[in-house]
Order: sequence, then C-alpha cells, then structure tokens
Amino acid sequence: MSYLFIIVLILLAATAYSIYRSQRAVFPAEPEQLPATMNPPRLFDEQQAIANDSLDPAEMREHESNEQRASLLSRAAAGDLSTLIEAQQADDRELYRETLRTLVEQGVESDDDLRALARYIAQSSDLRADESLVVAYAALWRQSPDREMMTVLLRLAALSDDAAAFQKTVDEIVNEWQVGRIANLTAANLRSLIESEYWVLSSAARRAGGDSYLLKLRFANLRMAARRQSKAKRKTA
Repeated sequence: MSYLFIIVLILLAATAYSIYRSQRAVFPAEPEQLPATMNPPRLFDEQQAIANDSLDPAEMREHESNEQRASLLSRAAAGDLSTLIEAQQADDRELYRETLRTLVEQGVESDDDLRALARYIAQSSDLRADESLVVAYAALWRQSPDREMMTVLLRLAALSDDAAAFQKTVDEIVNEWQVGRIANLTAANLRSLIESEYWVLSSAARRAGGDSYLLKLRFANLRMAARRQSKAKRKTA
C-alpha cells in the first residue's frame, strides 16, 4: 500500500512539473523586444510612400519640374542673374522667356539692376534677349544717350532675334545721332557698328524681308552721310 502511495506522489509531482514548464514556454518571463536596429514604421512615412507609389513616372517628372520652375522664378524675382543660364540649360524656351521677363520686371525698379542684366546678357556668348528687355533698356538709354550704352542696346536688339525690334532700335539710334545727342561718333563708325550687330541676328530673323529691306535703306543713308562727312573734312584740311 505504501508503495502505491509513493508512486502516486511521484506521478503527481511529475505532472505538476510538466504543467509548470509548459506555462513558462507560453508566457515568457520578459517580453520580447525588437532589435535595436529595427524601427517600427511611422504613419506619415507610410502615407508618403503610398502617395509616391500612386504617381506614375510621368507625374513624378512633372511634379519635380514644377518645383524646379517655382524655385527658379523665385530666385529670378530676387535678381539672381545665374537663373538665366539654368533656364537655358533646361532647354525649355518658355521657361527661359519667363525667367527673363521676371528679371526685367525686377530690373525696371532699379536702373543699376537693369544695367547689370543688360551687360550680363550682352557680354554672354549664349544668352538671348527679348523685346521687353530691349524696350526697357532703350527707355533708360534715352535719358542720357551715350556710345557705351548704345552699343549694349544694339547688341540686345540683335540678341532678341526680332528683326522688327532691331529695326526700331536702329531707327531710334540714328535719329538720336542725327540731332547730335550721341557725341564723338561718325557716320562711318555708326554704320559699321549697326552692320556688325545685324549679323548677330539669327538667320531666320535676317530673312524677314520687309525689315531687312528697311535696314538696307538705313545702311545706304549712313554710307551717304559718311561720304559727306569725309568730303567736308577734306575741304577743311
């Protein structure tokens, strides 16, 4: 009988120990922690990833282009002349025109800024002008016509690739010269300067028939004026 009692006690102890071990396996003493190198995902990261995934490549490129455009025009409005080079390198004519117009609008408020913009383009080998810049700079030049500004004005008119704008600029300069507002400039020098800038125009602009014809008339008149000046000098010599 005693042996039977001992056997029962042993079985009970073994059963209790087995239950204890199984409970420790199901409920560990300490909660499991994520490795230090792993970060739980954040809600906003997931939302941004979903937003990016929802855009196709074309939409992504358009979004980036719009952001770059806004940044470029903002800098141009602050007078950053280097934006012209960036706009040109983007190979986007409309962006270049918009950037230039923004710089002109900013420059109109300051004579110094307008002069700086005009020189920056005139001295460049790649940048182009437009009619808005030619008109603004011509208005500044008329306040005190001088030869240096006249040279820049002619170059801007040529860089506009607009034969009509170039013709108008030539007419205005010749008229100012004829009334004596541009000192120390002979007819021969003026004709030579205008002819050299004429070839800066693009070939398409030079092919503008009516405007080219009017320019040729101007050149002929200046040649005659140069001959008259030369004869007058010989008589007084």
